[in-house]
Amino acid sequence: LCGLFPEDYKIQLKLIPSYLTGEVINTAKKNGRLDQRNIPFITIDGDDTKDFDDAVCFYNGILYVAIADVPDFIPEDSPIDKETIARSISVYTPGNVEPMLDHKFSSGICSLIPGEDRFTTSLVAKLDEDNINKMIADLVCNSFYSNYFTMYTYIKSSCPIS
Repeated sequence: LCGLFPEDYKIQLKLIPSYLTGEVINTAKKNGRLDQRNIPFITIDGDDTKDFDDAVCFYNGILYVAIADVPDFIPEDSPIDKETIARSISVYTPGNVEPMLDHKFSSGICSLIPGEDRFTTSLVAKLDEDNINKMIADLVCNSFYSNYFTMYTYIKSSCPIS
């Protein structure tokens, strides 16, 4: 396992914002980001999940699949980028986690926390005009949203497995 993050990683980490300001969001919209905060996204992660990184929605005949836009905050070939590539994945063992990314990313600015604005990359797919299950997919990069809630507990309580 990789252990602690190196010093150059920690230095760069100090430059990463902890949240998105209204100014950052407005600038992003002017630069072409799509505002998907009106889409009722949900996540099926458990209530105790620390790193919400994806959400889905089927709304007005369109399927939306959104993932946290981590690369927006990590410049290519930077110390954080190189360390993230070296680690590749988070490793979970009983009572411990060896994270791929620092907590500031995984549980902060790149965690799709309900009620918080976040940048995402989304796949948008809709049925064709004949309502055949043929999907027309469009990758919508650099969108953001905040309107979703956790479904895990609802599904678990509503659909008990016998």
